[in-house]
Amino acid sequence: MCTPHRPLFGHAASDSTARRTLAALDEAPLAKIAKARAGVRRHVWGLLRLRPGSFP
Repeated sequence: MCTPHRPLFGHAASDSTARRTLAALDEAPLAKIAKARAGVRRHVWGLLRLRPGSFP
């Protein structure tokens, strides 16, 4: 399967590399990541509320 972003970003990092990278971060970037994740969750739940019957 071809992913359109691979030529730009290359292969995805392994799970262990991603975990080590996140473990090395201090509180400021972790707080920004948490804020971004919360915003995405709010957005997705808002979209789900618009579906007929809400969340399946």
